[in-house]
Amino acid sequence: MRARRLQGLLFLFLGSLTFLSSHAQGAAPSQAVRFTVFSSRTVSDVAYVPRANAAPQILKFQPTARSARYEYRGLMPLRFVDPDTREVVAEVDIPGGIHDALLLFSPFEAGATGAGKLRYQVAVLDDGVARHGAGGLAIINFS
Repeated sequence: MRARRLQGLLFLFLGSLTFLSSHAQGAAPSQAVRFTVFSSRTVSDVAYVPRANAAPQILKFQPTARSARYEYRGLMPLRFVDPDTREVVAEVDIPGGIHDALLLFSPFEAGATGAGKLRYQVAVLDDGVARHGAGGLAIINFS
């Protein structure tokens, strides 16, 4: 009788532990990322929401250099929207190990597969100090 009771408690404990661990894994952690943006082609009317319950912030692309630094806190993917319609125009999943990123925007070609309603595809480059040491340089070939 005592062995069955002990076995039942052990079964209940293991079941609870399994439930709790699956629940903990299911909740995606919030991520903090600093990023700059660049595009070799003209990009306009793109914004993002820097954190929950914040107003959209318009991205300002520079013609020959990276943008000013932006910050994002939230769940991935990071979505970029049209500031007027709030329609998603691009999205990117920044890996958890990247805290400083350079996001390269390029427009989808007409009829490109996988574009859907998105206007831009976004590539992520690790722009952290550990990746490019002091005086380091990254050369990006857009051809």
